[in-house]
Amino acid sequence: MTLETTQVVQHSAPYTDGVTVHVQVVRMGSSLVAWLGASDNQSEVGMEPRGRIDSLALAMHSKFNTVASTLLSKGVDDPSEVIAKRIASKTKMNVFVTCDLSTNDSDLQVFAERTLMQTIKQLLQ
Repeated sequence: MTLETTQVVQHSAPYTDGVTVHVQVVRMGSSLVAWLGASDNQSEVGMEPRGRIDSLALAMHSKFNTVASTLLSKGVDDPSEVIAKRIASKTKMNVFVTCDLSTNDSDLQVFAERTLMQTIKQLLQ
């Protein structure tokens, strides 16, 4: 029996108006655990990356389709499940996603998902 190594990658990318998107991806064998968050660099009181797990979604790819489920939910408009399903479809891996993002800014969610996918591509090379 061989033990597979665990890889951890962290990445931050500037968004707009001083907001930075933070991504952390942990690869464990054929599974990925991803955390997405954002911080506001210009505001003293602003958004700080808290590293909280407000929501958690799991998506698994089979040869027929990709299924996803929300394990912990912070609300009906949480993007974790949708992001997990898309990432699992693209990578053919089991994917856990947790988001600590504002649900009011859909552009921020899209940017965070793109940043996550770029980070995963680098990790899988």
